[in-house]
Amino acid sequence: MRPVLSLSTMDGALLSAADVISHVLSCGEGVTGTVVSWDLPPLSTRYTEACETLGEIPFKNVVDLLHHAKQTVCISNQRLTSNRLRPICRALQCQYSVTELILVGNRLGNKGMEILSQSLSQLPGLRLLDFSSNDVTDVGLAHLVAVFSTSSVALQVILCS
Repeated sequence: MRPVLSLSTMDGALLSAADVISHVLSCGEGVTGTVVSWDLPPLSTRYTEACETLGEIPFKNVVDLLHHAKQTVCISNQRLTSNRLRPICRALQCQYSVTELILVGNRLGNKGMEILSQSLSQLPGLRLLDFSSNDVTDVGLAHLVAVFSTSSVALQVILCS
């Protein structure tokens, strides 16, 4: 993950990618950098790397589903456990384009809801979360409620069994 920067002089003049800094700046003049966006590898690559980091074996089905995912990430009925959710959540970090996360019919349970709840702040564009048929009880819901008690994000959550 690499930042895409916007550079400007201390007096506010924006620099272009073609500007040679030594030609534009006076001796001792500073430059300010602002992160405009992040240059992210494909989601499937990030998932595979996250699995390696966490000591998990990547699921080929998940790799394929993430390879085709754009705004909607649908990983349903894949027998995912809460441990298998960790690399997915790590891969999704800062994925601003994801607006829908559908995880229906897995085996995530309350622990999975806890893991996912901890990751929601890293998905600022998320508007729909479908966690149906994952054996979530009031214990798991408490993790989700805790996130929203400190957030102003509007998120539609589906939890039907």
